[in-house]
Amino acid sequence: MKCIRTATVKHVLTESKKADLKKSFERDLTQIETELSQMEFQLQRALKPMKHTTAHGELQQKYRKEIKRREERMASLTFRIEQLMNLPIGTELAMGTTEVILDVKEGDKWIDEETELTIVVNDGYIAEIREGGASNDELV
Repeated sequence: MKCIRTATVKHVLTESKKADLKKSFERDLTQIETELSQMEFQLQRALKPMKHTTAHGELQQKYRKEIKRREERMASLTFRIEQLMNLPIGTELAMGTTEVILDVKEGDKWIDEETELTIVVNDGYIAEIREGGASNDELV
C-alpha cells in the first residue's frame, strides 16, 4: 500500500550552493531594479498629460505604493544575501516541502503523522532521509 506524506526538504550549504543562491538573489535584485526604473518612467509618462486632478493624485499614490513594495523586496533580498554570506558551510537550509509516496506493508514500523519527515540534499543528491527531530536548521 502506498501513503502520501509531506516532507521538509533541506539543502546542505556548500560553496557551490552558496554561489548559486547568491546569484539567484542578485538576479532577483536586478529584476526588481529594472521594474523600479520602468515604473518610474511609466509614472512620469502617465502624469505628464494630467494636471493636478484627483486622478493625478490617485495614480501617483498607486504607483508609489508599488514602488515602495518593490523597494522593500530589494531591502529584504539585500538582507538575505548578507545573511547567506555569514552562514557557515554545512548549514542546513530549509528550502520548502514536497509530497513523498511511502510504500508500506504489513509488519513495517508506522511513522506517526506528527513525526517530521526530512529529506537532506547535498549538491543535488539526497544525502539523508530523517524521521523525527531536526538538527542544524537555518532559514534563508
